[in-house]
Amino acid sequence: MGVSIKAKVGRDSMRTFTTGAVASVFSILTGVIIARTLGPSGKGIYSGVQLLHTAVLSVSSGVGGAITYYLTKRAQPITALIPALLRILLMVCCLAWAALALWALLRGITTVQIIFMVVVPASVVLSWQPAIFISLDRIKNLNYQNVGLALTTLVAVSVVLLVFHAGTSAAIIAWVICVYGTALVVIAFTIKAVRAESRASEPVALAQLLSFGFRSSLTGALSFMNSRVDSLIVIGLIGISGFGIYSMATGIAEVLYMISQALGTSIARSIGVSDFHTSALITAKAIRLNTIVVGLVSALLFAFAPFLIDKVYGRLFDPAAAPLRILLPGLVIFSATRIFNSFFTYQLGRPMFAVYLLAAVTMLQIAGCFVFIPRVGLAGAALASTAAYLVATLGQTWYFCKVSSLPVSSVWLPTRSDAGQLWNSAGAIARNAHAK
Repeated sequence: MGVSIKAKVGRDSMRTFTTGAVASVFSILTGVIIARTLGPSGKGIYSGVQLLHTAVLSVSSGVGGAITYYLTKRAQPITALIPALLRILLMVCCLAWAALALWALLRGITTVQIIFMVVVPASVVLSWQPAIFISLDRIKNLNYQNVGLALTTLVAVSVVLLVFHAGTSAAIIAWVICVYGTALVVIAFTIKAVRAESRASEPVALAQLLSFGFRSSLTGALSFMNSRVDSLIVIGLIGISGFGIYSMATGIAEVLYMISQALGTSIARSIGVSDFHTSALITAKAIRLNTIVVGLVSALLFAFAPFLIDKVYGRLFDPAAAPLRILLPGLVIFSATRIFNSFFTYQLGRPMFAVYLLAAVTMLQIAGCFVFIPRVGLAGAALASTAAYLVATLGQTWYFCKVSSLPVSSVWLPTRSDAGQLWNSAGAIARNAHAK
């Protein structure tokens, strides 16, 4: 790994981590306000809409993988992708609306579902946001947008619930407005990037983009199912209030993904444009660094989970402590998934391995949920998820080591230089913050 790549990855990952931490604080505060004003039921409904939003992100983000692949590995200008992207946007929206219309015919429709139908186009645009900004080497802009969305959502939800004392639907509408604001920023940036391009290129065929995007979308959809199927089964077996409590546990635990997201975001472009050996080394080092930091944060969360949940969210959410503690070990390992997938997709151009693995693991997770939830409740959902996370990550490790010829130890055993790099990076952040 060259010195310049190390410096860039370190700078981008720490910047992304820092802004991600700020965005997570804003998101946690939003969750606290919703939990304390609306209770488990209201929190469950709000989280349910965001669950559907995440589903759209997961499916259409496969096209985001294709965007990154064509802009980095194939060196295509973004202009060449625009015609196909517009068609895909329309296709995804029509499919989502058709699915909701069918649900409405069978089960009726609610205000919350109508609100979700409105947010679908913006959800699709946001699913491509990381790919566009990463591929064009504008990670700083991406970081600021993520913070902006979290902050505006906090302000909007606070005004709606604390000033106007409105209900759950109003809080969701406030969030939708913030999502659309961010989507418009992404569209404006893309238009500016298109106008700045000087070279002409043949448009990438819709079939090409769909072919790559479909395979990546399968990965995204199965990743969503792998990470959310426990929540869906909790809703079915325990109810929306139980989901409101369980979503608190998963929401806190998934703050850990902020770390892997920071690393994954910063290295995605380098993985795509580097030679094979360098790309593998970048991936392995990122996973080791991720393991150190996520492990330390998880240990703190494990120790103080009951106290934090009780004092921050209130006693109604105390049952979330046990599933949170069970989820943490699996999430420490599973948080590396995003980094592995960047290598499989952008360097190898083989997103299908993750599809096969996640399909098998998701079936295992579903079976575990139906076995354990009736017996031990919310803790059973967490237990099934942790087991599935471990199996998925073991499979990814095996495949990565097979194709890269790197030993397992180089992926999972942190070195003294890793710890030193983290220490130096933390010191640099502290000095920069003090200088400002």
